[in-house]
Amino acid sequence: RGHKRARYHRENPFIFFTDDDVKAFWPPIKDFFNIDETFPVNQLMTRIQADSGRNIYFVSENLKNIVSLNDDHIKFINMGIRLLVRTDLRSEKEGGKRTLRISQEGITIVQKYFHKRHISLNEQDVLTLLAHAMPYFTELSQNVQKQIEEDNKEFGSIICNYDPNESFNKNANLHVPLNFISWRGRSSLRPFLTHSSRKFYLALCNVDHEKINEMIEKLTIEEKSLEKQSVQINKEKNISKEKTEHEQQEIEELV
Repeated sequence: RGHKRARYHRENPFIFFTDDDVKAFWPPIKDFFNIDETFPVNQLMTRIQADSGRNIYFVSENLKNIVSLNDDHIKFINMGIRLLVRTDLRSEKEGGKRTLRISQEGITIVQKYFHKRHISLNEQDVLTLLAHAMPYFTELSQNVQKQIEEDNKEFGSIICNYDPNESFNKNANLHVPLNFISWRGRSSLRPFLTHSSRKFYLALCNVDHEKINEMIEKLTIEEKSLEKQSVQINKEKNISKEKTEHEQQEIEELV
């Protein structure tokens, strides 16, 4: 019997965007987030074939040089910070079929270069966002509602910032700054945080360990309920679409 040949997972290469690529897709993103002129857009890259640019990564200048100079004889499996992610939206009104959202991985870079789409939170806002999957605007403070309605009217990513030095956080239990990404929907805000991150942030807010577990259990139930609703909505839309197409076909046959 012959020896078994080693099997390797074939990875698609990392591809840096060309100047033409940047001119094509970057201006709307830059304008939407008011991204600083000093942002090194030439350090953005994606993977071909596998995701067709679904994930956009950011790397340091040195790493970019290493990759560019060794692309022919070194296979890079994983690298960079995922900065932007393409997401499917339900309707054109929500920004088109595919649009880019900020990844939580890139929050440090975002804080430095992205000057729009920020909101300031008080401690209760933080607790509300951490405890729920998609809290309505009305569940948040008047200050946050005002920031959303006046400065962040369009659907898309929002950078949520908690600053303990703000006057309205003077007597709060949370004494460290927090920054995380949420999605601004039609009437709700959806934080893009894992359960482990939520637990950690809740602990920083001096929430009791048992209480945290209870909150996460309720959150899990809430997420499953929302997922079922989403599946049902998509199912109804598909049925409606098929019905419309069938009716259109019958009309064409009659004509």
